[in-house]
Parts: sequence; C-alpha cells; structure tokens
Amino acid sequence: MAINFFTLPTQPTDTQIISAVQARKNFGELIDIVDYKGQSVIIQRAGKPKVAVIPLSDFEIVKEQKVKAKQKFFAMSKEFAESFKNLNKKEKQALINQAIVATRKNK
Repeated sequence: MAINFFTLPTQPTDTQIISAVQARKNFGELIDIVDYKGQSVIIQRAGKPKVAVIPLSDFEIVKEQKVKAKQKFFAMSKEFAESFKNLNKKEKQALINQAIVATRKNK
C-alpha cells in the first residue's frame, strides 16, 4: 500500500494531505476512507493543494449553503435597487461620490 492510510487522522474533522500520485495509485482506498470514516483528504500536486475529497454529506451541506448565499445576495441586490429607483441620475451620482469619499477616508 503506497499511502499509509492507517496513519490517517482518527477524528472525522481532521484532514490528511496526500499527493496526486498517491491518490491515483490508491483511489479505491481513498474513496473508502472518505466514505466510511467521514474523513476529508486534500490532494496536492507539486506540493500545492489542488482539490479536496470530502464525504458526500459534507458536499451536500456546502452546496445548500452556496444556494442560500446566492439567494440572499440576489434578494439584497433587488432590495438595494428598489431603494434607489426613485432617484434621478444626478442624485445617484452624488451618493456614489459620497461613498467613494467615505471609503477613501477609511483607508
């Protein structure tokens, strides 16, 4: 066995880092570790992290959070647009200029 999977972290929240070569040579075992033990594994190439293999249940949570974040963003954008719809172009530009000045002061 090329990967010392028996040395993987014992806590499901711990993460093991392995090379892409190790992952490729032991892909079936990698899937079993992630699936059955609930552990995440980061795969690196040339010493740099490239991907994470995570349990499907974790992926579903992340996916759901991403959808909720997008929905919240678009709702806020719509609310923002609605709050300025009655302003003319000159008034909008004045607010933009004020925001720019305030932002630059805070730097």
